[in-house]
Amino acid sequence: MAESKLTVGMDLTQSTPYFTFTDLTNYTITGITAKGTLRITLNGDTSNYHYNNLEDWVTPDIDSSNGTTRAETISIAIPLPLINSKLVEGTYKFDYNVEYNGSGVTNDFSTITMDIKYNRVTGVLNSKVNLLPTEPTLAVTDNTNYEVDLVTPTVVRALSLVPPALTSLPLSTTTTTGSTLSIGTFSTAVWYGELISEVTYDFSTKLDSSVTISASNSYDTFTLNLLDKVVKVIQILVEGSTQLCEIYCCLSEWEERLSNARTSNPTQYQYLLNKSGELSYYLSLTQQSYACSITTNINSYVEQIKRITNCNGNCGCEDGTPILITGTATTNSALGNKIKFTTTTPTTQYQNLNLKGKNFNGTQADFLVFVDGLQDEGTFNSTLYTYGFQNSVSTGVQIIFIFLK
Repeated sequence: MAESKLTVGMDLTQSTPYFTFTDLTNYTITGITAKGTLRITLNGDTSNYHYNNLEDWVTPDIDSSNGTTRAETISIAIPLPLINSKLVEGTYKFDYNVEYNGSGVTNDFSTITMDIKYNRVTGVLNSKVNLLPTEPTLAVTDNTNYEVDLVTPTVVRALSLVPPALTSLPLSTTTTTGSTLSIGTFSTAVWYGELISEVTYDFSTKLDSSVTISASNSYDTFTLNLLDKVVKVIQILVEGSTQLCEIYCCLSEWEERLSNARTSNPTQYQYLLNKSGELSYYLSLTQQSYACSITTNINSYVEQIKRITNCNGNCGCEDGTPILITGTATTNSALGNKIKFTTTTPTTQYQNLNLKGKNFNGTQADFLVFVDGLQDEGTFNSTLYTYGFQNSVSTGVQIIFIFLK
């Protein structure tokens, strides 16, 4: 006789949760056509079986001539026992009788009693927003404890960051199967962290200690899998820093003054370039303060930037409109007629206030771009002052922007 293998599934992922049954016994090696019938008893209640089709050979639950699953013989599923959408806990007794070759009598049987305790898992998501000017990140982490009754499930995870719906910025949903997702290009406004995990618990070892497996053949193998889905959604509010907004406004004004002086007033242009060294110093201090999470002196640095640029930092960039935050990182940057840096993360684009108001259109280009020493022919969004590289740029590559105007 072939080794008898019965697998029971408890599928909580369906709108109406149900049992599944599969008889994986290889009857064909002995030339047998088999029919299997089922009975399910909950917590010893024999006066009211949850399901009883035992020894109904006319309408069996599984007919090997139809296939290995109950669904291939009977289309109507057996619902799981629920109370307030929660799986009933306790003992589940499965009686499975098998008839061979239309004999009309039970030729084999199995009786298995399981002790099932299952509380649905609640998803736990944590988010982190880092507005470090050089390397901003938006991250979400799945910290769910999936273990139930000392059983760790198999997890098929989809973890996503979903951008605001009403925005024209070039943003899209990002998804991973890992437990942590981090992106370097995002925006202000409300984002969503979404988790959908399909979990499978192998409860085959949860035999009721007071009842042993009984079978007409000792080789019977029984498997019980419970399937469920863990869903969690959180809101992540990304708010622009007031200090960063002030820096943005001052640098925007400074760049415009540089641009105008470059062609109309060489003396003023040289003066502004000289002041740019001091400005870069305070910008560097600000970036390092964010990087080290020591922001005690940030306000002082911002005031120095405002002093050098002679601006009040108020340009209305806090009007609630989503603002793009790019994750392109630099190790060295300078104001003036050249920007030079080395990438610290893979990137496809670069955003810089010095590109504001510039043109990048063939012979009318206001700047040239070199990637690892080779001229790059990418695309340019003047509205977002964002340059898109011709090809994705890997980590550790030197980028140079040379301004012609």
